[in-house]
Amino acid sequence: MSAAENVLGADAASAALRSNRRDPGMFRDLLLCLDGSDHDDRILGFSEVVVPNGDAHIEAILVHSLPTIIAGEVWAEPRDFLKLDAERAERSEEHLRSRLLESGRPFELRRLDVMPHEVERVVAAMAQSCDLAVIRRPYANNHRNPSLLEALLFQGGCAVLVVPAASGRAPIDRIVVGWRNSAQCTHAIAAAMPLLRSAKEVFLVAVTEGDAAEEGHREPMADLARHLARHDVHAEIRHLPKWDNAADALINEARMTGSNLIVAGAYGRSRFREWILGGVTLGLLTSSDIPLLLAH
Repeated sequence: MSAAENVLGADAASAALRSNRRDPGMFRDLLLCLDGSDHDDRILGFSEVVVPNGDAHIEAILVHSLPTIIAGEVWAEPRDFLKLDAERAERSEEHLRSRLLESGRPFELRRLDVMPHEVERVVAAMAQSCDLAVIRRPYANNHRNPSLLEALLFQGGCAVLVVPAASGRAPIDRIVVGWRNSAQCTHAIAAAMPLLRSAKEVFLVAVTEGDAAEEGHREPMADLARHLARHDVHAEIRHLPKWDNAADALINEARMTGSNLIVAGAYGRSRFREWILGGVTLGLLTSSDIPLLLAH
């Protein structure tokens, strides 16, 4: 065999090896935060949309908050009350294990039997070794506690995919990226890159609240669009002028474009200020029936 043939053969072998490797830009570890409610099946289903080829490891945690018994407020003997609670947790664990086995994906299911005040600390520690956490949307129906989301963002340091009750199983093919010139937005876009690369359409959206000038958005957005193009993400730039509520603007744009994911930076100002004054993060979590990918 000639030297040229050796080189060609080596190139072909190298190309074949590269093609057999997993895409380095995809999610490898998903942390699913489950609680034994009816919403768990939606989270499991949506995680299959996020990684449809089954190439990611699923770290599923069933958060079982141990009941606190207050004297005079228990309808049965404490022993009976605790037994019924444990049986409910075991049924939930059995159902989730069966559901995960049916998916055919590699997984580990952990049941966390912890006191309510320990949940955020334990889950945030687990999130430090994952690419993306998936949880139910706070402020929906009777689930109005954002503390787990905040723990994942601030203590866990990972991006969080927030699944609303209305989420379906359609592929994530159109994505609205809420652009603001901030570190939080940059982190959210970097975390969402596997989904952005596989989407058919990406809309890079800047919302001009009130009468503020929008010129300051244009150059950074153009730079970001060029950066995304280098990652094979071709984004359409859109400016939405004179909206009083940026969250409403992003949700409306997602609906108008048929998008099934909104990517945004989370808590650009303090959580206390958002709670008192409102903000984009609070507005999205309160009103969006479209899944959200958030990062701080």
